Amino acid sequence: MHFRACVTKDPNLPFIGCACTVSHSVCYVILKSGVEFNQLMDSRFSTSPIEIERRKMDCGLSDGRLPCSEIEFLVELSGEITILWLPFRYSLLFNPNSDLERILEDWEGVLRSRVGTSQVIRLDEYLLDEWEASEEDDWFRHPNKIEAFLSWLRGQERLHWRRRRPTDSAVR
Repeated sequence: MHFRACVTKDPNLPFIGCACTVSHSVCYVILKSGVEFNQLMDSRFSTSPIEIERRKMDCGLSDGRLPCSEIEFLVELSGEITILWLPFRYSLLFNPNSDLERILEDWEGVLRSRVGTSQVIRLDEYLLDEWEASEEDDWFRHPNKIEAFLSWLRGQERLHWRRRRPTDSAVR
């Protein structure tokens, strides 16, 4: 789920000389099943168990929001883990004038209060796209593939991901 914006120098040649920027979302992988995470969301955004089962067939995402938060997100609830996409560009974390780090720390505090000691990983959607390009669409439903993802992630550049502890501090 990334957004592309292209600007061309020559309108007759839309892809030649095109300076494209790709903006990827801030994502979270939470080591808690989607069914369990669904119960932690704001009740106005929770998905019925029947709908979660249906999502296994159509691979659809659900809208979500946590109690005590105004930030809405997209969330994959049909897996052994939960994956969610916030409506923020990951690249804003590199902008010293951006408030995104503070916003995410506040939101992660709410998330932590809901998921307890479950492992939470903040990552650039770019990494998720890279992993999914080589895996089956439903990798997040298979424990062995989840372990493979976590192992693969540890080998990726730390600029694009952070494991979050219950205290909201980054793990080395």
